[in-house]
Amino acid sequence: MRERVIKKLYKSMLFVFIFLFGLFGICALNLKALESDEVIYHIVTTVTENPSNSMVINWHCSRDDAYVLLTDADDANFERAKKIEDGYVREQWSTQGLEKASTTSTFANERYVCTCELQNLQARTTYLYKIVCGDVESKVNSFTTAGLTNTWNFATFTDWQYRRNTITHKLIKQMKEIGSNPALMLCTGDLVDVADNEDEFSYIIDNEEFSNFVFASSPGDHEYWGDEAADHPQWTFPNTFVKLFHFPTNGASSSQGSNYYFHYNNVLFISLDMNNSDVSSGSRIQDQVKWFKETLTRLDGTYQYSVVMMHKSIFGSEKEDSSVAKNLRPLWYPVFQEYNIDLVLSGHDHMYSRTYRLNGLKKSVSSNLGTYYLDMGSSGDKRRSPDESVKTGDSYHEKVIDLNKQNYSCASNITVSEEEMVVTVYNQYKAKVDEFTIKAKRPAKKVEVEDFDQYKFANSIEVNVRNLESKIASLKVNYSDSGKYVQNIKVLDGEKELLNKPYNNSGTMEYILRDFESTNYKLEVTLTNGQVVEINKALNICNNDDIKLEYLPYEISFRKDEIKNYLVENAYKYDLKVDGNIIKEKQSFDTKIEFTNDYYNNDHKIELVTYDKDNNLVGTYEIDTLKLPDFTLPEESIEMDIDYVMIFDIRYKYKKLLECESDLIAYDQENGSISALKVGEGTARFRVAGTEIYKDINVKITTTKTEEVKKSGCGSKEAVYQLFTYISLVAFAIYCKKKWFK
Repeated sequence: MRERVIKKLYKSMLFVFIFLFGLFGICALNLKALESDEVIYHIVTTVTENPSNSMVINWHCSRDDAYVLLTDADDANFERAKKIEDGYVREQWSTQGLEKASTTSTFANERYVCTCELQNLQARTTYLYKIVCGDVESKVNSFTTAGLTNTWNFATFTDWQYRRNTITHKLIKQMKEIGSNPALMLCTGDLVDVADNEDEFSYIIDNEEFSNFVFASSPGDHEYWGDEAADHPQWTFPNTFVKLFHFPTNGASSSQGSNYYFHYNNVLFISLDMNNSDVSSGSRIQDQVKWFKETLTRLDGTYQYSVVMMHKSIFGSEKEDSSVAKNLRPLWYPVFQEYNIDLVLSGHDHMYSRTYRLNGLKKSVSSNLGTYYLDMGSSGDKRRSPDESVKTGDSYHEKVIDLNKQNYSCASNITVSEEEMVVTVYNQYKAKVDEFTIKAKRPAKKVEVEDFDQYKFANSIEVNVRNLESKIASLKVNYSDSGKYVQNIKVLDGEKELLNKPYNNSGTMEYILRDFESTNYKLEVTLTNGQVVEINKALNICNNDDIKLEYLPYEISFRKDEIKNYLVENAYKYDLKVDGNIIKEKQSFDTKIEFTNDYYNNDHKIELVTYDKDNNLVGTYEIDTLKLPDFTLPEESIEMDIDYVMIFDIRYKYKKLLECESDLIAYDQENGSISALKVGEGTARFRVAGTEIYKDINVKITTTKTEEVKKSGCGSKEAVYQLFTYISLVAFAIYCKKKWFK
């Protein structure tokens, strides 16, 4: 019984210790997180009216002294960063006292709502920034400005909405991958379920996936939802939406921050605030209609395509929200028809539908007239099946998808060129579910390309093997300014096309190439003015990690036989350079790459420069220094018994380099061990093989065998004492077991 009690007590104490240790660790992590999260949070980059030369940085902060550090894309350590001095707005704000707002929401906690409008930026350039507040710094964020191109792409979402859903972040990540980091991310409202719940906004915008792009959104009706405990009373304005995202203030006066427009390259984007379906005279909706007509008239000729973002779909379900079809449709479709809008993006119904190209309420018969209405349904996990008012092949709808039945959600990647916009819709599994093309109805603006360094761009490109057996390679570009001038990149393996993608971000990119066959590739690089530049690149079959060093003699070899075999079979050659001097030139890889040990005397730089069969440069590898690092032995002198073996504590790869000259000891190069040959004193010389690098060590070999037998033999006092001690311990253990652990 006592044994069980003691065991239980021991287990309980162990559990308490582990629990307390874990709790301490969690608290420490939370304290660390709170230190940053409570100071700087909700960081978002949003558009200005002209995001080719300006951008807005948004964040919330517990203090009013935070500022922005801005630098170029290739300055990851912020060594050239500039502290932005102008463009700040800091407003102390909370929802305290706001009608229909929760008193328990964290939005009721006062904070500083901060914005910084960055001015005088360079067009189509990637920047890095971080927010600094005292000794607290945010993570590093990035964005790329617009401009200098008519060919680019952007991603669109709708109705992320439901809190803690499992699809939103996945869709955002996948659209960034599919679109090679789209220049712009759009959402048509219902970012959250309850606008008064800060945790829902945090779940979206404070996630790592919601970083490093430019954002624009129209508000949904859920951006008007107030106190959750009071059954979501409606606000008259999207109070939290406009405090998180500071969009241009060029809209109707009654909808500042939710109704606005901006140019991005050759596209004009218009955001409409469609919360209220009331269209009575003097309403905010009527204000926006008037503003829309005046603005589009004024901006005529400044854009090639026009895209409207509005949450409620005027050609969506007539059953789910009947007021939309009744009130908003007859109000807005004549306006969109009058200004020949190209695309209207919406959501709200959680049903996927796409109309024909409509001119008014009918299919357009002219290639230069008509509007597509796309209701993407849901980019979250709330989905509905279409009702009888939304059917494929009816008067309006060309494509309808039952998202509820298919059990997937949607987002789109839209590619823009001077000839057309192609809208491709994907689900969260990266599967294409719909695609349609919008032909250009207006002329493209002229684009000038200057200062493009074609030679520098070509040298920054590498085609590297990732998996030789599976024939997977990667194309890497590391030229930050190239994003200004390059709009598309194509890779051809003979007649086979391995890659054809828009090039629209920072210029430090990586693409995956599959099923390569040859060793030479042609790149067709399309510049922003339409010019096509051809670049030839050779396949780089290995990297520094594939190369290993051998000793005695010094030899460079490859870790995998298939790499060397590929190099030999495809007639690759190499130059071997030491200290910038070529000591072996245009050698075949079927020969050994060796050095003499003389190079150990001093520090040398070694490079292996590889070429393909046509003598195109493939890659340069810096192998290692050739100097034997700090040739020191672990002992100043050696004293050991004749019967002992001693192991030198020296780096394993240098053990084989040593030779020993001595008549007292012998040195084993395989394991670095020393054994005595005879009793005596003298000097042993350790030399680096093939060099004049050596060190002399004093050696003394003794024997204590006779004395040890006398001291530690079976009849010695020490042996008798040890035996008595062992017997006593065993007897005591048996007594304890019988006495205490019955």
